[in-house]
Amino acid sequence: MSAPVGPLGLPAAVASPSVKLRKRALHAKGRMSLGQVTCAQRCTVQVKVSGGGRKAKTTTFTLTGSRALRVATRHGRLAVRVRVDGKLAATGRVRA
Repeated sequence: MSAPVGPLGLPAAVASPSVKLRKRALHAKGRMSLGQVTCAQRCTVQVKVSGGGRKAKTTTFTLTGSRALRVATRHGRLAVRVRVDGKLAATGRVRA
């Protein structure tokens, strides 16, 4: 009979990315915070903001950990779509 080897090296369960959108944006230094995104492993985040009397703006960045969703200041009700690694993670309206 052989001795136990130990853990089999199976990948640990990784939490899926999470996105939280605020109901009202926070304004500071000419930018506004729309929410927060958290990824346990490196991921690519795409944020599309439309409304506020301007054309839609898309911002893409990569991160590991958590980061605020910040964009240039706009006014009014904004439609926000957040994609993480190409998959739609959150959509909603944020009042600026």
